[in-house]
Amino acid sequence: MKPAEIKQHLHQYIDKADQRFLNMIYALTKEYANYTVVLTEEEKKAVDKGLASISKGKTVPHAKVVSSLKKKYPSLKFK
Repeated sequence: MKPAEIKQHLHQYIDKADQRFLNMIYALTKEYANYTVVLTEEEKKAVDKGLASISKGKTVPHAKVVSSLKKKYPSLKFK
């Protein structure tokens, strides 16, 4: 869905909303407006390293990762 469509749907929901829904949406948007992510230099380097690996085609398929994790941690439940 395009941003304009999402905005239109949100406006429709808000126009019909009860007080509880409005309070939740208000709290969510207020929290989002105050949310900033600050990465350490180490985290930035790790992200850059990962992006470089991706650009070189060094990736592992999701199914393979899940399979290896199931073997390593058999007590965990995967969906």
